[in-house]
Amino acid sequence: MTGKNWSVGLPTTTVATLASLVGLMTLGCTLSPTSQEQPPTQTKNKGFPEVSEGAKGATNNTTPQGASTPVDTTPQNSSSHSIAEGFYALGGTDQGLEVAGKQYRYFDELGTKPWMPISDLKHVKKGILLDGGETYWCLSTLTLKNEAAICSAEGWKRHQDIQAQDNPKTEAKPSQVSENELVLAGIALGDPESKVLSKLGSPDRVVDGNPSDDQLEYPDLTLWVSEERRVTNMRSTSDQHCTPAGVCPGMQFSRVREIYGSPLVADRENGRFMEYGVSQSSCWLQIALDDQIVKSVGVACQP
Repeated sequence: MTGKNWSVGLPTTTVATLASLVGLMTLGCTLSPTSQEQPPTQTKNKGFPEVSEGAKGATNNTTPQGASTPVDTTPQNSSSHSIAEGFYALGGTDQGLEVAGKQYRYFDELGTKPWMPISDLKHVKKGILLDGGETYWCLSTLTLKNEAAICSAEGWKRHQDIQAQDNPKTEAKPSQVSENELVLAGIALGDPESKVLSKLGSPDRVVDGNPSDDQLEYPDLTLWVSEERRVTNMRSTSDQHCTPAGVCPGMQFSRVREIYGSPLVADRENGRFMEYGVSQSSCWLQIALDDQIVKSVGVACQP
């Protein structure tokens, strides 16, 4: 029996369509669902080793092998290396600052303070530094010769110039006193310690001022002596120890004006003072007030 030819009579386009459908069905059977959903394979960067997930966190928090680890992690002042070693001063006070290596410390008539890192200081310019309290300190060896001076951001300035700058509207020019007035209780600047002991006797207490001057304490009178054992500064808080002109603690300051004239008003680290300079000298008379009453009379010199 001869088979029938089923394609006979069908249009050519119909036969082509059926063939295409059969081909698509065959292709669909060979493709698995897994291969259809799988993303394309990522190409690895051959320049870097593969890091496991467990090691990634450690890698982010560890120093690479071979890299240097800082020993001192304390922030350093970028300009601290420019600060010269030596003794620094404010001018007009017994306070000082010593720089040695990478440390510094304060000192005053009571002694020295603990050492601190030099990174706390800021270099301003040669011989000038600024501490954390925004106070300027100047190298003592650069001070003005035979002139009472104060440390500023520009360096040492004459005592009189500071007064003119701080009080530009003040008409009265600060008065000066003679060097003979820089005497208290009969003791003058530069007198040897032996004269002090002969006149006043042994002090109640002696304070070692290393590295500054030693301090001799008597009732209501304090004197400072240098390494050469000579008087460098004095301060009286009693009317028993006065200046040759009769300026004493306890008197009205109006009386002091009558004797000495208008003072130079100086704001210093340890308070405000009425001061009288001496021509061609780095020393001056320093008076502290309490409600216009003389609280103390002192003789101060540039360190």
